[in-house]
Amino acid sequence: MRVIVEKSADPYHNLAMEEVLLDQATEDTVYLWRNRPSVIVGRHQNTDAEVNREYVTTRNISVVRRLTGGGAVYHDLGNINLSFLATGGDFDFHISKCVRLITEFLVSLGVSAVWTGRNDICVKDKENNLLKIAGTAQTLRNERGIFHSCLLFDTDREAMAYALTPPTDKLKSKGVASVRSRTANLKEISDCFRNISSDVFFYQICEHFRQLCDREGAEKGLEEAALALMERKYLTWEWNYGRNPDGNIKNARRFPIGRVELSMSVCRGRIKECRFNGDYLTDFDLEQIAGVLCGQPFDASQIERILAEFDIENIFHVEDRSEFQDFLLGRR
Repeated sequence: MRVIVEKSADPYHNLAMEEVLLDQATEDTVYLWRNRPSVIVGRHQNTDAEVNREYVTTRNISVVRRLTGGGAVYHDLGNINLSFLATGGDFDFHISKCVRLITEFLVSLGVSAVWTGRNDICVKDKENNLLKIAGTAQTLRNERGIFHSCLLFDTDREAMAYALTPPTDKLKSKGVASVRSRTANLKEISDCFRNISSDVFFYQICEHFRQLCDREGAEKGLEEAALALMERKYLTWEWNYGRNPDGNIKNARRFPIGRVELSMSVCRGRIKECRFNGDYLTDFDLEQIAGVLCGQPFDASQIERILAEFDIENIFHVEDRSEFQDFLLGRR
């Protein structure tokens, strides 16, 4: 088994590298990596239903869909990602081995970590409550498997809460919704980490797996393949949003012209149908707006561009057109 320590903090690159390793690795591999602030969405999820789009956009937080299923997670340099690539054999056995390697490392540092039935790694607080410090996910492809875990050490939990909390009137999707768990940073619950930075903790993990593995480093060509896959897939709207399952937006708001009700269906990231109802009074036919929205990407910047041709302030008697844009996106 060999270990690869990733220097890049680019989530698009790192998720691409993970998939390249799944397809091309010639031996069992431990891939250790961290991301800059980003939201990583599960493969089968509806991105718009999991992400607070306004929050992540204004704070330049990347949004990327990953290869594996499960729920959306927030990444920053305060958490560590451990990916285990198995090139053959009993995958369940490999998963058990990987979980043991993670928990044994934590136990060696004085952390009483346990593996729960929901594929989480947890610790107990002083009141004996289980707190999640790591989630896991896995997938198989052509008799190869990947099992990965995101270990919370000192992540910005306030940013995590805002980034992963869509507005109340969020998109109602047929995708797999995330289950919010009680989470904790290792640094918050263990005294032995109080004076240790995330960089130092990452170094400790890397050194631990360097000692366990036979060698370190990637074979020739993997980096080039990862960069090509990043451009072709992980940087694209089609992968990160276009794969969204079908969903519907139901929203209502009282504007100065009266109550406006919105009914919108979204199919694979694009607006399929859009209708306005309500007791509003206006000389403008709102169906003109509905007509140009149909077929367009359900994307904040695209909707803003489309609405630029309409005098929204005059139509709805509002001072700021963003009120109507938020309404269309299902925001409060």
